[in-house]
Amino acid sequence: MPSQRLEDLVERPEGAARPDGVARPDGLARTSADEATPVAPFNVLIVCTGNICRSPIAEAVLSDRLERAIRSSWPDAGSMAWEESRPISVRSAGTATNQELERPAEVIDQLRRLGAPISPHAVTPLTPEVLSDVDLLITMTRDQRRSAVKLAPRLVTKAFTLVEYARILDSMTALPVDATTPRLTTSDVATFLRETSIRAGRRRGMVPPPASPSVFDIQDPYRMSADVYRSVSDAIAGAIDDIVGALTTLAKR
Repeated sequence: MPSQRLEDLVERPEGAARPDGVARPDGLARTSADEATPVAPFNVLIVCTGNICRSPIAEAVLSDRLERAIRSSWPDAGSMAWEESRPISVRSAGTATNQELERPAEVIDQLRRLGAPISPHAVTPLTPEVLSDVDLLITMTRDQRRSAVKLAPRLVTKAFTLVEYARILDSMTALPVDATTPRLTTSDVATFLRETSIRAGRRRGMVPPPASPSVFDIQDPYRMSADVYRSVSDAIAGAIDDIVGALTTLAKR
């Protein structure tokens, strides 16, 4: 087995560089092994109550719009072999599911209106097992975030409401570039997203709060009018557009 240099094994303060000048925002020295070892995809889980309305819409829209942005706008990422190794996985689940329920027709209508792909959907209950490999947990409300974190306390710094995550990422685009700034290198999209999410967790509480905390919550449209479904879908898509836009700006720094 090839020997490792002592400096490659040393954990350094956040942003510290190795002697060869390579720094990692998570504070760990990047070695040549990092480049050779396949990087696990960045795993996103989106949560609502029943996993039939809000979270399936957000799952489809985020997966579609983020992939299209990465392919078209992110430096060196458009040439990635997505079919061979996808850098992102987006799934959804619910805190109080009923396996007998299906996505309402209004959800399909809104996905079609938003130009998102319409794929088969299976209701998934939120469990510790479902949360076991999550890098970023996005919920529709603050109560759902609290429920999820109770099941997986390790996610306390990785869990946000959709609106909250959009606001934090937007604030990060105004930060100066320094040694702790996540960088997109060699098309390593998953690592960039993971390190950006970690930094977002550290900025919680540093972004000015909205006038009302209820701004962080997106209402449940289930059994409501088509107009409510449209309004909720627009709120979800708008927050996702803010997230994708901020991530694209950060990837180009």
